[in-house]
Amino acid sequence: MKNSCKVNKRFIVFALSAAIAVSAAGVVPGISFPGSQPAVTANAAEDNVTVSMGLTAGGSLIGINYKLSFDEDPNLYDVTIDDGVTGGVIVGNDLTFTFPCCARNMGEKHTLLIKKGDNIIKETKVCVYDYLNKLLADDTYADIHDLVSSMFSYGSAARDYFAGDTVICPVGYKKYDDVTVSASPFDKDTLNSALSGMDAPVSYYGMNLSLRSEIGFSLYFRKTGVDALTFLENSASSLSNATVKDLNDDFACVNVEVAASKLDKVFALDFGGCSTEFSPVQYISAALDDKDTNLVKLCKALYAYGSAAKEYASQSAENKVYSGKATFYDAINSNGCYNIDDLIGNDYTCAMNEYDSPCAEYAGAYLKVTRGDKSINVLVTDLFPTDSEGCAPGNIDLCEDAFDALGERTEGIIDVTWEVISYPVADKENVSYRFKEGSSEYWAEIQPRNTRYPVAKMEVFSGGSWHELERKNYNYFSVGDYVGTTYTIRLTDIYGNTIIDENIPWGSNVIREGNSQFPEI
Repeated sequence: MKNSCKVNKRFIVFALSAAIAVSAAGVVPGISFPGSQPAVTANAAEDNVTVSMGLTAGGSLIGINYKLSFDEDPNLYDVTIDDGVTGGVIVGNDLTFTFPCCARNMGEKHTLLIKKGDNIIKETKVCVYDYLNKLLADDTYADIHDLVSSMFSYGSAARDYFAGDTVICPVGYKKYDDVTVSASPFDKDTLNSALSGMDAPVSYYGMNLSLRSEIGFSLYFRKTGVDALTFLENSASSLSNATVKDLNDDFACVNVEVAASKLDKVFALDFGGCSTEFSPVQYISAALDDKDTNLVKLCKALYAYGSAAKEYASQSAENKVYSGKATFYDAINSNGCYNIDDLIGNDYTCAMNEYDSPCAEYAGAYLKVTRGDKSINVLVTDLFPTDSEGCAPGNIDLCEDAFDALGERTEGIIDVTWEVISYPVADKENVSYRFKEGSSEYWAEIQPRNTRYPVAKMEVFSGGSWHELERKNYNYFSVGDYVGTTYTIRLTDIYGNTIIDENIPWGSNVIREGNSQFPEI
């Protein structure tokens, strides 16, 4: 048996670069700020088009989410942001699209121009700073004022560090002055002693954070042997979305994406039996001792924003606890209509009522079901039809073993609550895509699988824009007119998180592995 050691959860700031890096990305997952309400409408109805906006922010990149409602076909109009074509998704007479903006430039005004032929229908200026001010001035949104003010502070600190725009954070909204971080610097020497003792082909060097749509968390290693990359790939194999990069002759790094609301998340790397835990918050803790006051301010503001985002995400999840009644059925002799029976493994299963899931909205959802002081986790694999006895909003039909774990079958019906939780497979696997039997480059139906949370929307990129796919009640999405030999797919979960997978090849009755996974809320 191999000896195992557990290194303390401590970090040292990356010695070569104490600075946080910043980069852009095309997708903006994360916390969804409210949008489309009159109080935060970018401009009132004018002529025959109405513009409204919202925000999504996961890390440094903020998505300005526009919704344009026309009284006729949106394809008749040309829509640009800062003279650039927007693309977007058209559903009926509505056009929706996202325009990215860095937190450090939240005061920058962007020009939305809508033309029909040579006629200008609407021209308006929009910026994140003005939008956040509207939220703060409206008590309707009092429940997110702490999140908004933390975003202000974060943007202000990022502006100072990265030399962004000149808009000043409103007085009274510096949320980072008294920030304390409950983490300690990492014990680099202890880890390197363990790696040296096992003749590992790497030594630990340090870390960095990159501010983009989510937070990029990088662990740097000096290569000391020819098998360094293979060693790191094996060490990071249990982490979903982890990538190993060969930087140069001397260094390599392991990268993972972290939501701002998960800065305290712990990542474990197994160096051949020596399990070592890392966390982004420990980089922040070490950086607070840096001599660069702007870096210290940025790290404090990021931590404060992450804390507020975590609290908001937690409240949003808590608001999605459903009450209902549970019955039971013989799941062993009943094939689930959502076509994911091969994913069940040792999980309990259930059928979701047709009112809450009329078109497979909860297919593949992982639920925590509670009765009194007893709780179980179940996978939604089937539908509870409306014509079944006991089917009603909030009700679920449990497999017999799941019902037994909560009550006695002689009770028949029991009162329960249930909520969606993270599918544990998502911690180790990316999203995958199953192509229905008979799919080809001329017709295809695709089923997303292993998603952390249920999928609310699936889109494909074709002809220069995104197209939302029709969802079938048997848990496949119809590609329709947007077929091809490879697909660029965008998924949105029930919490508004978005991921993109590119170059997914078609097939018939095959499962294609993706490269992304939804972040935890």
